[in-house]
Amino acid sequence: MKKDLYNSIRGLYGKCTSWAVWNDSDRSDTQIIEKNINSLHSREIILALNISKPLTTEWCNFHGGKHDRKLIKALNHSSYRGAYLTDYFKDTAEPDSKELIRAMSKDDPKVLRQTQNLLNELQAIGATPDSLIIIMGGKSTYLYSLYLKHIQPSFPRHICNCHYSYFRLKDEVWVEQLWNKIEAVDPKFERQK
Repeated sequence: MKKDLYNSIRGLYGKCTSWAVWNDSDRSDTQIIEKNINSLHSREIILALNISKPLTTEWCNFHGGKHDRKLIKALNHSSYRGAYLTDYFKDTAEPDSKELIRAMSKDDPKVLRQTQNLLNELQAIGATPDSLIIIMGGKSTYLYSLYLKHIQPSFPRHICNCHYSYFRLKDEVWVEQLWNKIEAVDPKFERQK
């Protein structure tokens, strides 16, 4: 990624998004992201529902949480290292996704606004119709399908996987499930690079 694009994304979204680059010895270290700027890309976008708590530092989303280890195992040493990580709702800190969904209605203006914001964000990071959106969790998948008419024309490629915080699957099973889904749509995917 070029430095000027990186700086633009950092200015717009650095406080609420991140990249699939982790330090193996300290997964909350976000300084590693800028050190790996050449690995960052928008060919793949990981989309979750919302932040679970207020974010305090740049690029800290998806870095240092108790379930991030699954994303690390699946992506950090794969050909998807450097993928963009974001949430549908960046301004709503809610650990219980059911509460967030319950507060919405179909054609909710807030959701429509967030959908437009997401489209603007994807364009700002340089995503293209060839970019693969990997949707994490049933609630995110529900929203994506409900508002797909707004997203589909610009970004038709997507897969859905259970959320990385889903506790009923062992880490290895979750990672394998994600890898299998990716391989079904991307034969060039490498599990370990």
